[in-house]
Amino acid sequence: MIGGLGGIIGTIFIRFNVKWSKFRLHNPFIKRSPIVEIVCIVTLTILVSYPFLFLRQSNTEILTLLFSECPELPHSGEVDLLCDRKRFGRMLLVLIYASMSKLFLTILTFGARVPAGLFVPSMTIGACAGRLIGEAMDVLVSKNPGWFVFAECSTSSVCVRPSIYAIVGAAATLGGVTQVSVSLVVIMFELTGGLSHLLPTMVGILAAKMVCTLFDEDGIYDQHINLRRYPFLDTKHHLSYNAAARTIMRKNLKVIPELGATVGFLRQLLRDHKYYSFPIVRKQSDMILTGNIVRKELVIALERAMADPHVSNDTLVSFKGEFDEADSPLLRQIAPGEGVMLNFARFRDRYLSQVRPDTPLSDVYDCFSALGVRMSFVTKNGELLGLISKKDLIAYCDVSEGVVKKYFL
Repeated sequence: MIGGLGGIIGTIFIRFNVKWSKFRLHNPFIKRSPIVEIVCIVTLTILVSYPFLFLRQSNTEILTLLFSECPELPHSGEVDLLCDRKRFGRMLLVLIYASMSKLFLTILTFGARVPAGLFVPSMTIGACAGRLIGEAMDVLVSKNPGWFVFAECSTSSVCVRPSIYAIVGAAATLGGVTQVSVSLVVIMFELTGGLSHLLPTMVGILAAKMVCTLFDEDGIYDQHINLRRYPFLDTKHHLSYNAAARTIMRKNLKVIPELGATVGFLRQLLRDHKYYSFPIVRKQSDMILTGNIVRKELVIALERAMADPHVSNDTLVSFKGEFDEADSPLLRQIAPGEGVMLNFARFRDRYLSQVRPDTPLSDVYDCFSALGVRMSFVTKNGELLGLISKKDLIAYCDVSEGVVKKYFL
């Protein structure tokens, strides 16, 4: 039951947080004034938390109270409330209010432009709900000891431990929010340090995950990746498109010849084009791909070269040479009286991801997701025909699946 409740809480959190995040992304006032949003959230947090002393504490302090049994806790007003059966009704009210208010505030806070975690707030919500069920079960056992379901309680001094219910509730809610199972069990075991809690924690997390799967909800992190259109490819997703790589490849690329480029040509190339990298070809006439250089590396190479007084815009640049030439000089003399040449071979990347133009996009997708590459070059017999980036592949998937085209951050 606690696991199912954690899954329901996780589903509610994911759905409403995604809706609020969409509103935040598309509202021009919030985008222009993030400080105003943070001030409003802080003010609302103070107003919601102030009525109960229990909520004025930090989430860590609240979890410490909820994960401990009454004899282990120091005496204070809020601890006495958790352990005083004469004020059982007020305790239920406080825990219900705490669960709902924490859920509401976490929905508003997660995704805001301020450092704010998700694990501890989610655990606090679940711990309040789990402790609530545990305390209610303890009262039910004490008032009805003769029920057959409580038959084994007569042989035990303590039949119900509300702290265990709080731990299972915290794990189940966090599992419902993040859709994590095995690693979360390990985290909870390290937090509690008790093997006796392991089995109920596992059952609670699995039940929460089943409930979220029933509602067809992905984890909150997966939802935000899709919402913000980060260029991420899920390894569990496979395409069934029959289209070939040539369908989406970029043509007419800006390339750098392996020999013959000058410093002025490279500087002008960087000024005119903001590409992430530039392919290196043997000759522009045959377009045989020999390497690739990232924009950042090219900028560093040119800055080092321009520090030498012998280098000018007319100085030739070579990208041809052995892969590991870190110890070789950057500047080489061509011949006596013929000037100097720069050697940028150490800055280029020789090991590139390449696909044929007739490669199915399903194989291209698997290549991107499995290898984690940012781009793949389309070649035929060594000749460079085009380029496919991860964003190109995602954009094509969006169009094919009817997803509205959005921006990439």
